[in-house]
Amino acid sequence: MKIQNFFTALILFFAVHLSNASAQEIINDVATMGPGNIDMIFYSLENGAASSIDATTWDISFDTFSMSSTSIRINGAQGSQLYHLGGLETWDDAASVNLEELEVLYNDPTDWGLGAYSQNGDGVFNVGWGLYDVVTHIVTGDKVFILQLPNGEVKKTKIVSLVNNIYTFIHANLDGTSETEVIVDKNNYTNKNSVYYSFESNEVLDLEIDYNDWDFMFCKYIQDLGDEFYYPVTGCLINRYATSQKVEGLNDPFYEGTFSPELMSDITSSIGYDWKSYNQNAGSYELVEDRCYFVTTANGAVWRLVFTMYSGSATGEIGMGMILEQASAISVNDFPNTLSKLDVQIYPNPASVNGNMTVDVNLTGSYSVTLYNSIGAITSHTLANHSGDNVVLNFTDLQAGLYIVEINNDTSTIRKQLIIQ
Repeated sequence: MKIQNFFTALILFFAVHLSNASAQEIINDVATMGPGNIDMIFYSLENGAASSIDATTWDISFDTFSMSSTSIRINGAQGSQLYHLGGLETWDDAASVNLEELEVLYNDPTDWGLGAYSQNGDGVFNVGWGLYDVVTHIVTGDKVFILQLPNGEVKKTKIVSLVNNIYTFIHANLDGTSETEVIVDKNNYTNKNSVYYSFESNEVLDLEIDYNDWDFMFCKYIQDLGDEFYYPVTGCLINRYATSQKVEGLNDPFYEGTFSPELMSDITSSIGYDWKSYNQNAGSYELVEDRCYFVTTANGAVWRLVFTMYSGSATGEIGMGMILEQASAISVNDFPNTLSKLDVQIYPNPASVNGNMTVDVNLTGSYSVTLYNSIGAITSHTLANHSGDNVVLNFTDLQAGLYIVEINNDTSTIRKQLIIQ
């Protein structure tokens, strides 16, 4: 489970509350995924459905969120299956492989950063598909994977490297024919969660909207339903900057219950799929009627979300009722030079003891960087009145543990978690 979002908790704590929820308007809406729940719907609590993707158009996706992102996901809900064959020396052995004997790899729905290709890493030097060099900041692939596509085709694949934000990967038929090298440049897809690739068209696909324009996504994804029984479900995955809290046992989920900043979670599947269940006798879906979700957005606004309808896969309609519980504590429109969570990236994270970390700031003007340990004490790693694109902090005297990186300018403060291992 990921560590709860420290910055969100603080900004909510200091925010100015609006009037009681009972005085707020309920906004009702329906998001439509289409027959078979075929579309991925990017949804904004403020503006409604912002964009959609036909989920059958892509096979794998590459994480482009930040310089430190290395996750590669598969389209498992559409039938793709990934197997780990072995080290690079097994590339020529793929033709004789028995897939039933290989380890199966799945996307982890709890974290955008843990795609199927990224499993079995250590979070520091091993990113799953390759090894990270702390000196050159290059990730070099060291594994061969077998990818079975929804149409039955089987490919052998290897991620060659991630260098200067550029992924290079190779795929071929199992017998080595039709070998193809693909280049995916993250620099061309700024402000996107992911960029996609289709084996059928051999194209890199720019399908997503700006990650500032959506709060969560309705989609099908693979879920472990227990005892390693992996099955496609339809649910809701939150954006990286969003957090959510589930509150249950409510007689009226629209007007009862309150949110707790310290309980807000940044787990990707914290809303998930289990707000509904299938009634075999009735032949339809039933909603969990005593539950609501509180969801934060990038600027600190808090919304109450209540699911009101799910039609099933016939039409893929999802009904919602929403109430704005709390406006943003800081208005980005009022303060153009205000820092937001998306203006700052820190990498690598986790960082290593006796290593270093880069704070990448997308902001003009001066700012300070302060590092706090887990009990809130300021460490010696503080840089005041810095200006420029990034700051590098070297850790020569810090123990492993959880730290908070605080970035402050004249108008705002943001905080990000840092793990040192």
